Amino acid sequence: MVRRGLDWWTRERALVGVAVAIFFVLGIGYSLVVPPFETPDELFHYGFAHYVAETGRLPVQDPAATGPWAQEGSQAPLYYLLTGWLTRGIDQSD
Repeated sequence: MVRRGLDWWTRERALVGVAVAIFFVLGIGYSLVVPPFETPDELFHYGFAHYVAETGRLPVQDPAATGPWAQEGSQAPLYYLLTGWLTRGIDQSD
């Protein structure tokens, strides 16, 4: 009886391992096929994080005057606050 429980547990772990492996293979494949800054909204995410890094605050949302962050400015700010804080000391002049 204990043996069957271990077989189920081993099978379950193997399936999770296969799912994780597929996830990593697809993620690495996608990152190799799509060049940096070529995805549809990557520049907008960068613009938002750069604004936070430069000013230390979140951008004000104004439909009449969008910044380089475009629609990304309306998303949850925690990611951008952390990214802005982490990249604050990096020269981004180019």
